[in-house]
Amino acid sequence: LTVGTGLITINGGLIINATVATSSTASITAAAGRITVNGAAGVANGDVVAVGAGTFRVTNAGATFNNTSATNVASTTVSSGQLIVAGALTNGAAETIAVSTTGSVTAGGTLTNNGTITLSSTGTVTASGTFANGATGTMTAGPGTVNAATFTNANVVTVSTGLINVTGNYTNTAVGDTVTISNVAGRLTVGGTLTNGGTVAAATGTVNAGTFTNTNVVTVSTGLINVTGAYTNTAVGDTVTISGAGGRLTVGGTLTNAGSIIFNTAAGGIVNANGDFVSSGIVTNTTAGTLNIGGNATVNGTFTAGTGGVVFNGAAPQTLGSTAARTFYNLTVNKPSNNVSMTCGTPSPTVNATLALTSGRIVTAGTSPGCSTACSAQVPIIVAAAGTITGGSSTSYVQGALRKLFSAGATLNFRAVAGQDEFPVGDASNYTPVEIAAGTTSTAGSVTACVTPTDHPQVTTPVATTGIDAAKSVNRYWSLTTSTINTSVARVDAIFKFVAGDVDAGAATGNFIVEDWNGATWSPATLVAANATSTRASNIDLTQATNDFAIGEPLSAIAIPGLGRYNAFETSTPAGSILGVIQTKVAGTGFSVDIVHVNATRTGVLAGAITVELRLLNSSAGGAVDANGCNAAWPLWMRRIPRGKNWPPGRWICGPSCFRAFRTSSSASTSSAASPKPASESATSPHSA
Repeated sequence: LTVGTGLITINGGLIINATVATSSTASITAAAGRITVNGAAGVANGDVVAVGAGTFRVTNAGATFNNTSATNVASTTVSSGQLIVAGALTNGAAETIAVSTTGSVTAGGTLTNNGTITLSSTGTVTASGTFANGATGTMTAGPGTVNAATFTNANVVTVSTGLINVTGNYTNTAVGDTVTISNVAGRLTVGGTLTNGGTVAAATGTVNAGTFTNTNVVTVSTGLINVTGAYTNTAVGDTVTISGAGGRLTVGGTLTNAGSIIFNTAAGGIVNANGDFVSSGIVTNTTAGTLNIGGNATVNGTFTAGTGGVVFNGAAPQTLGSTAARTFYNLTVNKPSNNVSMTCGTPSPTVNATLALTSGRIVTAGTSPGCSTACSAQVPIIVAAAGTITGGSSTSYVQGALRKLFSAGATLNFRAVAGQDEFPVGDASNYTPVEIAAGTTSTAGSVTACVTPTDHPQVTTPVATTGIDAAKSVNRYWSLTTSTINTSVARVDAIFKFVAGDVDAGAATGNFIVEDWNGATWSPATLVAANATSTRASNIDLTQATNDFAIGEPLSAIAIPGLGRYNAFETSTPAGSILGVIQTKVAGTGFSVDIVHVNATRTGVLAGAITVELRLLNSSAGGAVDANGCNAAWPLWMRRIPRGKNWPPGRWICGPSCFRAFRTSSSASTSSAASPKPASESATSPHSA
């Protein structure tokens, strides 16, 4: 049966049958040619239907176009023409439907394929109902497009450079049912839910879905799976594997993993969880893959970091929670706005390689229950001994506690670049980090940094050793809590940074000193530089566990148990002070110091003359060493009588000088009333003996 430019109308059914292949053919050869079958019996093709051009139409919605034969391989080919079936179209087992050039096949009802359907050019196959690829069916879209309202696959679907477009749901029914996107131009687009009980393989192309439920195997080589809604690995054994460079799984909604997510490529794959990330299963990063999280992260189950990274990049506030301590290789915070908060009760996460603070804060939580924001209660984020930190700024830092681990012999200034903060910490309002300029620990251990935006309690309510004026101070203190750290030999040089708003009105930042509270007493550090928004100090020993650092002007009255009754410090120290600093001097260079006589209650200084003597330590000089370690028989090297203070007769105080061969001693006449700090006295730094 051949139609050129004419029309054949069949009001009954059409049977094309033969016992010898290709002996019975219905064909249309010209664009104007038409075959129309109106009967309810539809079309039974047992041999060949060839629509080279024109239109082959089955108009009865209750009729079926059956492409099936018991004796031959039934074949329906559509080149540049159209096969339009108002009802169902069935392709039997081992039978073929081939669409080439610009041809199209349309089924108004269900299109069932148990044989082979092939699109080899730009043609289309459309099922207005369900496209059902049966247990023996093979669907191949080279170039060309398959459209369906819904799609069920019980065998093999392959998309090379073509498109399968499903407006509703797509289902791979069971294990062995496979859809493969084998070319970078290939696409499977599902408007509803893609349910995979078999295998979805995005080798190089793209799979798009509204939601995605996986109950078996998903593989992504260099392709892309893009889910606008939720993605779910339902149970143990349900796996998605990123196995090629540039391979990506992007999820706009919640990514729930009760099975496995595996990064298995040396070049690194990517999972973009743009919504929440909830994993109770297994996440294995065997290489350098990246997990980008845009929502809240709940990481339970098993998490193996490999050499990959986790990036928090959502615009909204995000949380990180877990019931176990998690280890990340690289952890990055790069948010356009807001912060990442660790949920209450989450154990400390550890970063083995790089903690990158680009934009947004990490907010640590207190221990559960209660989850206090106090430094002493914070659960820190940890950077491993071999790890480092990048970034750190007023827009990205750790709000709370940051712990750095150190190996034995490690330098504490691990970033080793001036201006880069080893402990980029702050509070809810301000970035107030600690930069370590020098210091080495002889033993392995850790330093945990946290900052409190108030005066230290032992500054606002002074204890006996308090040396800082609470009314002229920085209204915050830094806690550097250590574990098994030993810096007694190579002590720490640290820069404590604050903001102008932290400084009390009237305080002179150039006069600031740094004091270290060890939990029982204060001890002064050696001032290096006092600037408008930072104070640097050296000679800091972090060996004790508790180290709270306060900054401010020295108290004009101080009571320090064990403090000598004399003190000496720079002439720039404010009048009335009894505590100050002496900067390092160069031998042979003139300098001035103030020498004060402290009253008995150590709350002020006394008027009167002070005699200061420098004596040569000489064991052969005779005499006896007194309780203060002094010997009046030692040869006198130098005596100075500056404008000074009284001293009870016969009272001596002596301490080691800067040269091992000399001792200094101070004495004064009878005490008189307290007075301000005396005027300066000039001296010359002696040469060593």
